[in-house]
Amino acid sequence: MTGHGSSLGPYLASGALRRMWVLVPLGTAYRLIGIPGVTVPSPGWQLTAPPPGRYRADRTWVLPPTALLGAPWTALTDTGHLREALEATQATEAPRCP
Repeated sequence: MTGHGSSLGPYLASGALRRMWVLVPLGTAYRLIGIPGVTVPSPGWQLTAPPPGRYRADRTWVLPPTALLGAPWTALTDTGHLREALEATQATEAPRCP
């Protein structure tokens, strides 16, 4: 998300599952529906996550760059910017072998 550093919030990553869970503002996830590889959970779905700073069950939180500088993060990932980034990545991604 070049140029949108302030719109990047924390996300949960799993290396073994090769997945990540991005936190977006309540009521905005619908904007990601239809993007290949993106699943928008239904209301009431629960995310199992370790506390920040911990690694558990192959999951760990990745904090925005500002958090690494000691500044607290105060926002979730902007859904519009995330959609733009995902669409741009898919447009430039090379075809995969079956």
